[in-house]
Amino acid sequence: MINLYYKLKNFFEHNYFHKKYKNLEPKIYYDKKYDMYVNPLYINERGDIDYVCAETARGGCIYPYLIDNNHEHEHSISEIYIRAYNDAERFSISEQDKIYYSEQELNFINQLIKKGKYDISNYNNK
Repeated sequence: MINLYYKLKNFFEHNYFHKKYKNLEPKIYYDKKYDMYVNPLYINERGDIDYVCAETARGGCIYPYLIDNNHEHEHSISEIYIRAYNDAERFSISEQDKIYYSEQELNFINQLIKKGKYDISNYNNK
């Protein structure tokens, strides 16, 4: 029954996007109803802005980092910001990986790490 639900949901979503965007000029559009972005040239590739831009360009950005000295990566700088704050005590960027970031991004990430460490150390519900 659950499988049928998802098939129907995907069917209606697919039809909605094809009807609304198929004949529009190639630009990236935001769809309020589904809270996602779409490019009519890649109508089946819809989602957050980073994903749609990567699919449109057939490429994308990679932001490597370390969690407990294990290499990981994200495709969105916003995801890096979240990880830097949420995992502040375990998050770092190696010297060789800093080339993937601007100086401004690195400064902001360091601020998030400091704030994340401060906030977790001062959290009252330990």
